[in-house]
This record gives sequence, structure tokens and C-alpha cells, in this order.
Amino acid sequence: MSSSYLLVDALAAAAFIALLYGYISRKQTLTLPPGPPRLPVFGNAFDVPKDYAWKQYAKWSEKYGQSSQSRDVISLEVFGQTIIVINSHSALEDIVLVRSATFTGRPYNKFAEMVGWTGSNIPLTTVGREWRERRRVMENCFKPAAMREYRGLQTQKVLKLLRHVLEKPNDIADHTREYTGAFILDVVYGYDVQSVDDHFVKINEELQAVVPYTVLPGALIVNTLPIRVFPFLGIFVWCNDEALVGHLPLWMLGRKFADLTVAGKRSWQKVLYEPYEWVKKGMRNGTAKESLLRTGLLSLADADAEEEQVLVDGLGNAYFAAIDTTTFTLKAFILNMILNPHVQAKAREELDRVIGRERVPDSNDRSNLPYIEAIYMETLRWDPTAPLGVPHTADEDVMCEGFYIPRGAIVIGNAWAILHDPVQYPDPDSFQPERHLSAEDRVVNDPLLDYAFGYGTRKCPGRHFADATLWLYIATVLTFFEIHRAKGEDGREMPVDGRFEPRSLVHGPLPFSCTLVPRDERALEHILQQYQ
Repeated sequence: MSSSYLLVDALAAAAFIALLYGYISRKQTLTLPPGPPRLPVFGNAFDVPKDYAWKQYAKWSEKYGQSSQSRDVISLEVFGQTIIVINSHSALEDIVLVRSATFTGRPYNKFAEMVGWTGSNIPLTTVGREWRERRRVMENCFKPAAMREYRGLQTQKVLKLLRHVLEKPNDIADHTREYTGAFILDVVYGYDVQSVDDHFVKINEELQAVVPYTVLPGALIVNTLPIRVFPFLGIFVWCNDEALVGHLPLWMLGRKFADLTVAGKRSWQKVLYEPYEWVKKGMRNGTAKESLLRTGLLSLADADAEEEQVLVDGLGNAYFAAIDTTTFTLKAFILNMILNPHVQAKAREELDRVIGRERVPDSNDRSNLPYIEAIYMETLRWDPTAPLGVPHTADEDVMCEGFYIPRGAIVIGNAWAILHDPVQYPDPDSFQPERHLSAEDRVVNDPLLDYAFGYGTRKCPGRHFADATLWLYIATVLTFFEIHRAKGEDGREMPVDGRFEPRSLVHGPLPFSCTLVPRDERALEHILQQYQ
């Protein structure tokens, strides 16, 4: 009996040695992309940047990639979790886009699981049946052909914006949020937003305050330790690819985390179900307006609960995602108009020549307004509102240019670095609409701007909605208003420093003061009366 045990032990030891040798040999022939030096066990846990991470990753790419075969790819390791950051279009295309099916996953997210977002939240759900069904809802509702149906509603919302700006010319931050919220809520639910303090706008803000913690590396400890084997008090604990800390009771993770978890769960339920219940109530009493949700619910022949849930989730994602991203881009536009008054002046010349001041611009004018298009394009490039996007994962080992990306690695496409590439965009930090125009003042197509909406299979399904909303706002505001720095009580212009949110998933300019002055108040009042 004892000899048989010895034989088993010997075979087990031999197998272990063989596996260890194979692992070491593999590590010697395969190397990760370069990156900051790592500490034992902790890796780069103390290096992961919290502020302006997109800029730091681009700097590391220049510092550590000089002698590598692909200087635009860097790697970090945090408690055994590999993080790959890709900082150029060519590298992203060569590594990810040619293997899009390999990089559709999302990192395991314990926090999202704890607050009930997994499956219903499209950006955080790994590709599968649940994801496809919900994404299909968004794609069908916001494809280019569908956008033509919303033009009349767009005009209504932009006219409402003009009225509010006339009444309160210094509250542009509130007006932008109300405009984007009003459009998406009316399209999806038939709901008419009355002010920026509207309840459905506010509950979306509550959710947006929680979202950055779900995906940013290092933001939450429950998502920071996704290691298989973790030394805890000298004992190795098997974690099944999940975060060890996420299995601890909430009281052990602190009051702040417990409050965040409660807020995440509550705000997601509010965003998904409160507008849905409002529409259902309207359908019962006959007051529900035409909307995507109403149409979708009426089309469900047998009241299929699963199909209804897919519809609610898909449209809820559109409502959740559209307001902040569009609002921050519009704020970046306003900021750049203040900092670059010569751009405003050139835009007004074009608008006066093509539109005049007797009507509101519409999408039919777009091809005749190349400089306005260039301003829109440069706004997307200059400040991509999701500079790092939502991280992807590698579903299998990938070999590329002498290094490898291991299965399960977190992969981040640095949109900010791509759109600030000094080779592609000389003097990238300056706001220059002219870079998007030819010598004949024709718009030059720039496919890299798509990175402002993500990349690969998971590119934003609402990008056509955002495109139409942003362009109309830019064209309309510049047609009827001049944008200036606000003045203090002493009559002096207030400073505008142009600083941005340092660490949000979706970021935009920090609060700044400005005022919008009507170019021709009598003409504007006449237009508003015509459309009443």
C-alpha cells in the first residue's frame, strides 16, 4: 500500500515539475509588452494612475516602448492581473480589430454583480445572448434610417433650448444637460422634460455618479484583486477567477463602500423601471405619447415577460448612456468657443451665408456647412468624453510582434492618445477645425474619430443619435448666439482655465462661467413665435 502511495506522489511531483518547466520555458520565450517596473506580489498596484490616466499611459508608451517592436503598447500587472494599454490606431488595428471576436469580453466585475447590473447593463455585459438581444434593441432604434424620424422632435427640443438660453443666458451647463435629456427621454419614453431639475434627469445623474467605480482600474478593491491564487494570512485560497475581497461581507469593506453599493443598486433600478412604469401607467389610462417603449410594448403580442425585459433593458441603456456623454461633449464645444473666439467668427460667417438668421438649421443643411462640420469633428477629437472607453478582455492568448497578451488580460484602447497623436494631428492640444478641411474647404473624412464612440464589436450603438444631437446643437447655438466669458460684479471677465475632470470614466470640463449673447434678438424672437 505504501509503495503505491509513493508511486502516486512521485508521479504527481513529476507532473508538477513538468508543468513548472513548461511555464518557465513559455515565460522565457513569450514576453509581455514593456511597462513600469513591478514589485513582487503587488506588481504595479501603486503605479496605476488615478488622475488623467489616459495622459500617463501615453507618456509611459513613449518612455518604455522606445526599444520595443511596438512602442505603442504597454503592460501593467496588478496582483497578478495583466493590463494592456494600446496607445495608437495602428497597434489597436493590428492587435484588436483584426481579432475583434477575441476581444469582446469584459473584465470580471464583482461590483457590477453585487449591484445587479450584470446582464442588463450593455457596456458591462460580456458578449452572449443577453448582450446581443439588448444591443439589438438599441441598434434598431438608433440606426441612421431611424434617426430621420426624429428630426421634427429634434427641432422642438432645440427651439426649447433657445428659449431657455434667452431667459437665462448664464446657465449654459444646465441648458446643455436639459437639451440632451429632453431629446432622449422624449424619443424613448414620450416624456417631456421641463427643467434640468426634472426627476428623470436627476435619477440619471445619481447613476452616473456611481458608474466610474465599476470599470476604472484600481477604483474599487473588490475589482482590483481578480487573482486565482491569493496569499491570505499565509494560506493560499482558490478564488475561481473572482475577486477574493468581493466575497467579504459589506460591513468589512467600510461604510463608504456599503453606501456606494446601495446607491448603485437603487439608482440602476430607478433608471430602468421608473420611466417604464410611467409609460405603462399612461398606456392604461390612455395618456401615453408615441415613444419607442410604447411602440415596443404594443408589438409584444403575447406579453412575453422575457422579451419585455429585453426591451426595458435595451431602452433603459439608451437613456442611461446618452445624457452624460452628449452633455460633456457640448460643454467641451462651449469651452473651446470661449477660448477660440476666431473660430466662432469664422463659423458665423458661414452660417450667415448659408442659413441666415430667419430659420433654424436642420440636417439638410449639413453638407453645405463644412466649417460647422469641422468644429464638430474637432470637438470629438480634442476631448473624447470616454478617453479610455470601457475595458475589453482577451478571450485567448494572442501573439503579436514578439510579445503576447495572455488570456484574461484587461485590454484598454486609449482613445485620447490616438486622437492626440502628434504625427496624425500636429499640435494636438490646440483646437483647430481647419485640420479637418481640404485646401478647397471640403470636409476630409477621418475614420479615427470613430474612436470617440469606442471600437470593434462594442462600438457605441447610440453613436448616430449622439452625432445628430451634437451637430444640431453646435449649428443652432452658433447661428443665434455669441459665446463669451462671463463677467463678475466688477465688470471684469471671469477666468476660464480649461481644466477637465481628472478621473471619471466619462469626463468633461470642470465647471466654468460663460454667457450667451443673442446675435439678433428680434430675429430670434420672431423665429420662436413662428414655431409656437
